[in-house]
Amino acid sequence: MREYDKNIFSPGSQSEKILFWYSFFMAFPIIVPVFNISIYIFPLLLVSFKRRYGYVFRWKGVTTLILFLLATGIVINFFSLLRLDNSDFLRRAIQVIPNYLYWLLLIWFLYSQRENLRLNLISKALFWGVVSTTIFYFFITPLRPSAYLPFIKYLSQNNYAFLIITFTPVAIRYTYFRYGRFRAWIFLIIMIVSGFLSGSRSSSILVLLGGFVSMYLDSFHRKKIIRFGWIGIVLFLFFQMSVIETLIKSLNPRTHDLLYQTSSTLKTDRSYLVRQAQIEKGLEIFKKKPFTGIGLNNFTSYTEVELPGSFEGAKYVINKPGITETSSHNSYINLLAEGGLALAVPFGLLIIYTLVLLARVYKALNNNEIVYVVGFIMMLVHLYFIAAIVNVFCWFNIGIVLTLLKLKSEEKLI
Repeated sequence: MREYDKNIFSPGSQSEKILFWYSFFMAFPIIVPVFNISIYIFPLLLVSFKRRYGYVFRWKGVTTLILFLLATGIVINFFSLLRLDNSDFLRRAIQVIPNYLYWLLLIWFLYSQRENLRLNLISKALFWGVVSTTIFYFFITPLRPSAYLPFIKYLSQNNYAFLIITFTPVAIRYTYFRYGRFRAWIFLIIMIVSGFLSGSRSSSILVLLGGFVSMYLDSFHRKKIIRFGWIGIVLFLFFQMSVIETLIKSLNPRTHDLLYQTSSTLKTDRSYLVRQAQIEKGLEIFKKKPFTGIGLNNFTSYTEVELPGSFEGAKYVINKPGITETSSHNSYINLLAEGGLALAVPFGLLIIYTLVLLARVYKALNNNEIVYVVGFIMMLVHLYFIAAIVNVFCWFNIGIVLTLLKLKSEEKLI
């Protein structure tokens, strides 16, 4: 993957133009003519890279083996449903299996083309994608365009939160590098406020954290850890100010309660307790179907489970009508319950392998590369609180970070 270059931000060849728009629609997934528009661009991307570089995929390395294991897990999951002879469960699984296979091909493509991808071009596309999505979420979504334009997707609070958590660090760094530190600070403040106003507690906290880390990467690379520590102390004291507490409460009362009334919130907040209940449901499903799971896209439809209610505050939600028909709100639990060990283990290997590569090459990464890792880490945290693993931009981010780290690892061996 070519190094981030200040003087080259515009796509040149046809393959680069297609890559730009493909990356843009990862951060702006609003246009959905039946399927996300990215799936229509993907074949064009493959053809253009084939014409320019002479190949599309390469079967080499640990990553391809892990992707093969994931594909095998999907096949096992599918045939396990055939044996059950449950047409409803099978139908729901078939609806998403092509998506999973597409996502695996996407990672394989990015991994195979790692030497030919322009990181600066992807960063620019993601920046404009984040900007466009933010404008759309706050100014266009309230007009309900999806009601009269069927190819426009309704952007939910959870989807918006996931996107800005994942891609804001990259967008911040692009702004910093392209437009200067002052404008980067303005953009960061806008994104932090957007995170709070979105209504999501996760975006309120993780966008702020990821954004500040992205702005102060030099403190790590220059070994100014003490300076970064002082920044942390100042931020802590900043949030203790009554005027700031009042501001946060006005922007997002749920985030305020989590930050300033943590203990009582975790005991009584219905949203948090429902998530705890779904973790129990997922683990109970895993006990029944440990290897194959219940089939992809079937978590909310599987109601043949009794929740133990062994967590504090369970009495508020455990007998709530429809509690077993609720989303898992947890990507890891969702994958474990629906795919069993056949899918959860290779996915875990994919993440672990990426983290191992990170440990090996961290010191060799420049700031424009580390921001992708920051977004990746923020995404991994957020996946625990949302079932977002079923979105293409999640797998795109995994593929980009894995590709970047693998290339860096190979450069160290030269």
